[in-house]
Amino acid sequence: MLAADPMSLATDRDATPAQLAECLRQAERCRAQGRHREGADVARSAANIAARLGDEARQVEALRLLAVQLYRLGEYEPCAATCNQALALSASSANAAARTEVLGTLTMACNELGVHDEALRSASACLDAAREDGDDRLVAWALNRAGCAHDAMANHGVAESFLQQSLTLARRSGDAEALFSALNNLAEVSLALLQAHRRDGEAASMHAVLARGLAQAGESVDLAQASGNPHWLATALGNYGMLRGVAGEYETAFALLRRSEQLAEDGGYRPVARIAGRYAAQLLWQRSELPAAIARYRQVLERVNEVAEPALAMQLRRELSELYKQVEDWKAALAEFERFHELERRKNTQAAETRARVLTNRLELDNARLATERAQLEAELHRLRSAELEAEKRVLEARTQELDRHAHEDPLTGLWNRRHMDTLLPRLLAGAGETGRPLALAIADVDHFKQINDRCGHATGDAVLRRLADLVRQHCRPGDLIARFGGEELVIAMPDTTAAAAALSCERLRQHVEEHAWSELHDKLRVTISFGVCDTGGVANVDALLAAADTQLYRAKRNGRNRVELAAR
Repeated sequence: MLAADPMSLATDRDATPAQLAECLRQAERCRAQGRHREGADVARSAANIAARLGDEARQVEALRLLAVQLYRLGEYEPCAATCNQALALSASSANAAARTEVLGTLTMACNELGVHDEALRSASACLDAAREDGDDRLVAWALNRAGCAHDAMANHGVAESFLQQSLTLARRSGDAEALFSALNNLAEVSLALLQAHRRDGEAASMHAVLARGLAQAGESVDLAQASGNPHWLATALGNYGMLRGVAGEYETAFALLRRSEQLAEDGGYRPVARIAGRYAAQLLWQRSELPAAIARYRQVLERVNEVAEPALAMQLRRELSELYKQVEDWKAALAEFERFHELERRKNTQAAETRARVLTNRLELDNARLATERAQLEAELHRLRSAELEAEKRVLEARTQELDRHAHEDPLTGLWNRRHMDTLLPRLLAGAGETGRPLALAIADVDHFKQINDRCGHATGDAVLRRLADLVRQHCRPGDLIARFGGEELVIAMPDTTAAAAALSCERLRQHVEEHAWSELHDKLRVTISFGVCDTGGVANVDALLAAADTQLYRAKRNGRNRVELAAR
């Protein structure tokens, strides 16, 4: 029988596969019921047992469950480390579903840690893995996480678009958890949009957003109550309560927020409890109960760990400073403002340190995996060397492939040339038409390339193109077609990719180009790149596809360059 204390399993060296399976089922039950502290302990035990049994697939499953529970408990950096461990173990696995869910959790943890570039990278990889699996439920989760990544960066309109797509797929798949998450996150985005519209004086827009947000939040509360999951309910009640308060229904709002905060405190969901407290303080302020609002802010601040929750602490300090100014307590306002800036400086430093730790952790795990794979490959090569004729055959095949590649390779950049693109792109387009799977195309152009040549010399211009080719290769998938189209233009064809997902990938690549250390090539050098993106919708042939992407590229140039423009469908 499975030990009653899940932690005892971590030291039970005689655990059996049957006990491991039961441990995983128990961890999943805890997750579904919102008992995340207990669930984390059980999942950690399961990961230890799976490692001792040499069962990598179940070890990945246990780590996935552990990461989710750690995220719900607000332990974001351990969550990210656990996700990276699971990804390293599953790198060679065909289980796209597991990778999708782990990458989604990693996206959310990176959002909370303030390492938004890592969050976007994980969100993009999550979308790729979900498309590879082809399951509507997984794609819904991947779109959800992409929306959350953009919301964390204050791109609320983009976030809402991703989340609406997620909601549509979640309804179609019938996954209650995916549906709840999409609705709840849309309600949260509505709150951010309401704040922006209020700041900009757009009353008409506020009315539409509020109505939409209330409907979404109300439905998420109904789902949470039906599920019996206290974490769902605490989260949903917080957003619903704040939206009811914005609508002027204060007594109802405060009752909902009190219930949210109590559920969160009872369940150990610290971030949810703090957010409910902040919402209550904001509503007291909105109702002009300024002393009560100040007291509520101070109560929430006493419970916030400024090291573990820097973003929330900063929001609270900044809002409290504004509140003190309204009551003309200038000394307290200044003190809170100075504390806000101190936290901002600390947060920036902490984000850099966290990014370094997350990257180091992932690199160490990748290196360990690569070392294992290298040893396996060396053993296999040693076996193959005994078959002399087979070895000679491989050499001849490799030489043939090399000669063929040179015939289709651009000599300056090492990318495919126009000849190869003209051969392969029609096949990709035909395959997309036959299978009904998406195909996205991007045309990229270096901004002001003639000025680079004129100011820095043609040798530097050539070096820029070679460096740009390296960056594109690094940040595109192995299955993408990357070709030099001519001059400073590149074409990137992305099979099984929607235009929206391709635009997200191109935006990430555009940032990498802009942030690259171009001064290594020339001290006056700055390089940016523009993209035009489209997909195969309504396109009959390759020329029309290229023309559609080219039109968006010209639009990017007209709109100021250094941007991604997406064809509307």
